[in-house]
Amino acid sequence: MTSIQMSSVEAARTCLLLLIACVLGLLSPPEVLSAPLITNSLVYIDNRPLSDPFGQGGVHLHAELVVTDPGGTAALTGMGAGAAGTASNVNFPFAQPFPLFFNAPAPIAGGADFINFLPVTAADFPNIVGSYNLGVRNTSLEIASVTNVLLKPEVLQFPTNITTNPNPKITQAARRRLSDA
Repeated sequence: MTSIQMSSVEAARTCLLLLIACVLGLLSPPEVLSAPLITNSLVYIDNRPLSDPFGQGGVHLHAELVVTDPGGTAALTGMGAGAAGTASNVNFPFAQPFPLFFNAPAPIAGGADFINFLPVTAADFPNIVGSYNLGVRNTSLEIASVTNVLLKPEVLQFPTNITTNPNPKITQAARRRLSDA
């Protein structure tokens, strides 16, 4: 009979511990429950006109992370949080890790956009090809990272003498071809 009582006591103790664990789990702040989630990552060569409205004219290595977090933007931009990238190329011309800065003008619901424009020239291209590890850390010190690869950078020249027609006239034959597609 004492073995049955011991089993009941152990069962009650186990139930109590599970109940306490559930209550603590429900009372935990959301940022404790999940790590940041990278929803988009980019590494590419960006060639912008010198009159770029964002002040980023010229040729740049563009690195960017778009991240969400259960704790929202504050969890990604508060004390201890941050984002950075590293390149696999040993001749990479910038200090590593290189920072990715919070891009406040591009708000992300429940998250943040981190970006950096590193100025390069075509002569730098052999030194910037390779893989890039972009990572983010939230205020709970949870980390998410992703790898991007830049294989063959090239600078595309800006088109000149472009004209547009705001009200193009589509011929009847063209309309038929569009509707058949």
